[in-house]
Amino acid sequence: MSRALRGNALIAALLGIALWGSASPAALAQVAGSTVLGITTAESSRAAIGWSARESILGRDVYNEAGEKLGKVEDLIVDRVRNVSFLIVGVGGVAGMGRHAVAIPAAQMQVVGNRMVLSGVTHQMMAGLPPFIYAPITRSHSSIVDRAERDIDKARQEIAQLQSLARPKADLEQAVDDVQEKIDAMNAAEDGSWKAAEREVRVADTRLRKVMKTPSR
Repeated sequence: MSRALRGNALIAALLGIALWGSASPAALAQVAGSTVLGITTAESSRAAIGWSARESILGRDVYNEAGEKLGKVEDLIVDRVRNVSFLIVGVGGVAGMGRHAVAIPAAQMQVVGNRMVLSGVTHQMMAGLPPFIYAPITRSHSSIVDRAERDIDKARQEIAQLQSLARPKADLEQAVDDVQEKIDAMNAAEDGSWKAAEREVRVADTRLRKVMKTPSR
């Protein structure tokens, strides 16, 4: 297999999409000339994203089957289990159109030769899509809290092991209680002050991780 073909196969595998010519005629017939962007489209569930995906996909041009350039991949959106669900494509910026980004379901992309292709799509269709706007980071999306909650779960498992072995566990229990208290305080904080409370979560979680790494005596 040539290096170029291997690269295209990698992109297809990362996105969970089919290489043109490898899909069945029935599968191709479902999308040919009748693409409805962003509506009732099955999302990819096989595409684990990593740095290789970002290096292979970001910045690539997107074309339609007629060879017209539709835009450029600017970002990837992943779900909670790290599957690529959408590609953010920059469109417009020529012929008087203002440039904006749109979200395209990953499952609608095909790899044709060395190109990423959206079949049955025109410049007008892309320009008519609503602009993609990143959601603001809120307390419900805090990666600090996510990590702290995972650490709490891990620490509680360790506490159970310490208890069964009659080993000291008071420090670990106190550290867990401190982190949980800080998370509860952040959840109860006013909208204008939750970021400060989040910093307290980070400090308490750092202490918890330190206690978890301390060898039991």
